[in-house]
Formats: sequence, structure tokens, C-alpha cells
Amino acid sequence: MMDETSDVSHKEQVAIYVRYLREDGVDCVITESLLALVDTAATTREALASLLLNTLVKHQLDVQHVVGQGYDGGSNMRGAAKGVQARVKQVNPMTVFAHCFAHNLNRVLVNAVCDTTMSDVRNFFGI
Repeated sequence: MMDETSDVSHKEQVAIYVRYLREDGVDCVITESLLALVDTAATTREALASLLLNTLVKHQLDVQHVVGQGYDGGSNMRGAAKGVQARVKQVNPMTVFAHCFAHNLNRVLVNAVCDTTMSDVRNFFGI
């Protein structure tokens, strides 16, 4: 999973997370960890795909072991032909893309309150 955002100094930062199964005695536990938080000057598909693939290599993670990928709704990320997910699929065709559930939920909340006359609620979710 990967998401980019600007910090307060207007620098673009990318957070890269990994979700994996970890054996815990007899059970397997789904674990999610922050792999890297990286500054980037560009948010193009090419730049973000390279950043992701290079980060995996840096942490000795083989992209051939990736089974899924999740991003926000930006066309540079989700684009089926030219997005980051398409680039990862070129390297490993077995990966499955899923739109980030948290981003979907945020869109629902923002859309639900945008028409409200309660400015505090609208501003809280809008900002």
C-alpha cells in the first residue's frame, strides 16, 4: 500500500506500508507495518512506481512475492493502463489491485456532510 501527501512545508511525502501474514505459534496473524516514509519531488506514475519498486529492493522484498496492491483514487496510482498499479503488474502480473478502503470511507463521509448546514461537521471532514 502506498499513499502520498504534502507535509506542512509543502514537501511531498510517500508512505509505503506492507501487509503480511506472520506466524504466531499455531495461528497466522495479519500484520501491517510502515516500511518507509520517503520524500519525493515528483508524483508522476513513473516516479512513484520507481520509488515503490526501489523501496522494495532496498528492504530486500521481492516484488514477485507481492499478491496485492492498494492505493488511493488518483489516476497516477490506480490507472489501469498508466498508473502505478499497471507498472507493478508489468513486473508481476499476479498482483491484484484494490482501491484503499479508508479512502473510500473518507469520500463517503465527505460527500455525506458537504451539503450540510452544520459548518463544523463539514469543515472537520473537508479539512
